[in-house]
Order: sequence, then structure tokens, then C-alpha cells
Amino acid sequence: MSSPELANKSATQVVSERFHASDADVIFTSSDNVLFHVHRKNLETQAAAFPSSEFNTKGEIVALSEDASTLETLFQYVYPQRRQNIELLPFEDLYKLAEAAEKYEVISLMSICNARLKQLVDGHATEIFNYAWRHDYSDILLVATPFLLDIPLDELA
Repeated sequence: MSSPELANKSATQVVSERFHASDADVIFTSSDNVLFHVHRKNLETQAAAFPSSEFNTKGEIVALSEDASTLETLFQYVYPQRRQNIELLPFEDLYKLAEAAEKYEVISLMSICNARLKQLVDGHATEIFNYAWRHDYSDILLVATPFLLDIPLDELA
């Protein structure tokens, strides 16, 4: 495939199957070009870091840095609906979701991600310790620290 064909493919946008409401008043696009039609009222009540309804996007699409999979799960936590079981997520996806929950201040998701990260500390102590340090979670730091004691210092940096 030539590079112009690749460029056209990467620029193609699809709409999320779950978040495509025709009456949505804000549209986000993921880093991998998936559109999410979301209601501001849900964002206002469940995600403190998104601008309020007074902020007018003038119909523009707001680009977010997260991938579609992360946003798909994140937005489930701003609506009263059945949500994906994050215990089934691979660690890398959970980690991205936890970072997004922190970034957009989706409080209900933050606590769920943190509980799950504590369960996975044995296999991912360094990443989880760094996450806890960045976001000031002393309880997670206390859980992760003992797992770091046997790791050479040059591997922790």
C-alpha cells in the first residue's frame, strides 16, 4: 500500500457504536480517529476535568490524546449504564484507563482502577509505584513498595 493510501486510511473516522447519540452536544475524537458523541450534562456531573456546558465548541470536534478503547471504557463511567468489567482488561489497557480517569477526573472510575491496580502490583510494581507517586496515592505506594525491594536500582529509573 502506498503512503497516500495509508494516510487516507488513518484519517478515516468511524463513530463509536456505543456513543453515537444524535442529540449529543459534544463530539470527541480519539487518537485513532474514532468519534464519540457525548452529552455535556453527563460529563459535568461525572468528569470534573471536562469543560462545562458554558464552554461552546461551536460544533467542532475535540481531539483527545487517548485511543478509542480507552475512551470507550472511560465514557461508560459518565453514563448510568452497564459498564465493562475492568478486571478483564490486560494491564496495559488498565493502566491507560487509570491515567485517563485521573486526567479527566472521573472519580468513580479512579477508585475502581486503583483497587484493580493494587491487585496487580505483584507483576507490575514499578509501573504501579510510579502511577501512585504521580497521583499521590499513599495507600497504593504502601502496597507496591515491598515488591520493589528486590529490584536493582538501575532498573527502577
